[in-house]
Amino acid sequence: MNQIRKYRLKAGISQKELAKGIKKTAGCVSQYESGIHIPPVPVAKRIAKIVGCNWADLYEDEDHGKALEGC
Repeated sequence: MNQIRKYRLKAGISQKELAKGIKKTAGCVSQYESGIHIPPVPVAKRIAKIVGCNWADLYEDEDHGKALEGC
């Protein structure tokens, strides 16, 4: 899920700022970015709105239909 990191950095926001915007912890954002957990579609849509991209762009080859929140 390096796409989240890429778009977050492009938007110029920190993990903490993104976490606050999606009502998660910075640790959770870190886990999404490192691929430990895959954000479910509703969370990906919130992330995309904040970082300014299409939510589907956040998933590389992930099966977002089966994504589990995990954090």
